[in-house]
Amino acid sequence: MLSPTAEIGQNRSLGHGVLKNAMQTYSERSGWRPSFEASYRLLSADEGGRNAPPHQHIRWDFLYDGDDSAVDGLWIIWPEFLSADGQVLPDGAVPSTGRALMYIVDPTMEPYHRGRIHVGTKCAFMEGSRKVGVCEVVKILGLTDDTYIGKTNE
Repeated sequence: MLSPTAEIGQNRSLGHGVLKNAMQTYSERSGWRPSFEASYRLLSADEGGRNAPPHQHIRWDFLYDGDDSAVDGLWIIWPEFLSADGQVLPDGAVPSTGRALMYIVDPTMEPYHRGRIHVGTKCAFMEGSRKVGVCEVVKILGLTDDTYIGKTNE
């Protein structure tokens, strides 16, 4: 939990506030920029989800709604969870619902995903073959044209 005196900084490449000195965002760590933003809901244990809450920067796989992971495979698209006011959450457990910046990790797959991702696309967070969360694309960010290569130009 953030202290009342926590210092909030501005991440230049994302335009999202982040805690200074608490952790680095994917953009700060690797120069990546987010591909899109999604709203999400984590499945409860009774729904087949996790028994314990996930933490910021969990490296889940990604599955498009309607695809079969055994046939179509899984994609390396990682979430970075946001607070209700659009700030990148610090390290620690994340809420069961909210929004997340989504990062396509393999830039060679961006043309494929560009053809599949649009506002309203439904998808899932996966741990192996187990679905642990559902999400829906709400905003396209960096994945907008053929010049996007995942990295910032700073």
